[in-house]
This record gives sequence, structure tokens and C-alpha cells, in this order.
Amino acid sequence: MPDLSGCLIADKSARYISKYCMPKMSPQTKSFISLFVIALAGLAFALAFLDMVNVAPAAIEQKQAVERRKNTSQNANSKTESLNSVDTSEWKTYEDKKIGFNFKYKPDWKVLPPVKKGGFTVIQIDPGAKFYNIEIYVSQKGFYAMDGLPLKNELINGQQAKNVSDLLYGINKSPYYFTFDINKSLSLKPNFNALVHSVKFD
Repeated sequence: MPDLSGCLIADKSARYISKYCMPKMSPQTKSFISLFVIALAGLAFALAFLDMVNVAPAAIEQKQAVERRKNTSQNANSKTESLNSVDTSEWKTYEDKKIGFNFKYKPDWKVLPPVKKGGFTVIQIDPGAKFYNIEIYVSQKGFYAMDGLPLKNELINGQQAKNVSDLLYGINKSPYYFTFDINKSLSLKPNFNALVHSVKFD
């Protein structure tokens, strides 16, 4: 067995150090290290994939919603409807004391329990089996899928509102941003607008 004290001498050749000074690993040790490295790489990939799975759908859905609303608003601009002829005196009232707002809705519609979706609290109003649900998105971070849309400003019960072709509204009542979306049932436009214009905040 060689004298390993020579390993401490700086001018020893690389071959000498490699042959006599570096400890030799058994095949089992090499296999273990290889498997450990592979496992770490696999874990990192899995965590990155899970993060992408959780975040990507919400971002994709918002992008798709923006595109859908652009097309919908363009089609709606060619139509004129009376939005002030709806009588809401017999409508029911939905109130959320935690968020601090209320609105009226038709007696034969149903307001579903709020759900969490992509960082928003979503309140859905079900107008019946023939229609898509009206959706109200509530967040402290911003409006839902309104970026890049043609907006006009108006007042709704004293609150500044952003209006996209009477099909989509955004109201910022601190600390919340409210996005009212008619969805795809354009025939509900007069009733949807009556609902939005009935909104009041605490």
C-alpha cells in the first residue's frame, strides 16, 4: 500500500493523486449516486410541472375570455336594444355582506353559492337551462379579462364603471374589483343590464 502522506505535497503528479490519493468508489456507490441525481432531477421537473398545471389554465382561460369578448362586442355593436325598459320592481335581491354589495335578479333565476376560481371569487346567476350563466368575478387584484377591450366610462349608482358594449362591466369599489359578464347568452342583454344597474355597495 503506498504512503498516502505524499498526497499533501503540492507537486505530485495528477496521475499519482488519481491513482493513490482519491478514494475508489464501488460500483454500488456509483449506482446509488447516479440514482440520487436522477431522483433530484425528476423531483425538480415534477414541481415545475405542477406549478405550470396550476397557473397556466387560469391564464389561458383569461386570454380566451378576452378574445371571446372582443368578438362578442364587435357583433353587439351592430345591434340596438332598449336597456331601460326592464321593470325590476318585482325582482329578488341578492346580498353579500362579507363583500359588501347587493343586486337584483329575476325571480325565476337562481344565484349559486360563490366559488373560488383562478384567484377570483365567482358568483354565478343561473337564468335557466337554455342559457349560459351570468358571472360576477370579484378580486382585490383587478378586473377579470378586460385588458385590451374597447371601454367606455359611465356611472352606475354613483360608482365609476367600465362598459364593454353593454355585455361586460367593471366596477372598482375599494378594496374590490367587480367584473360582470353576460357570458354567451346575448338575448339576456336587457335583463343583464338591469341587473348590473341595480348594483349597490355598502
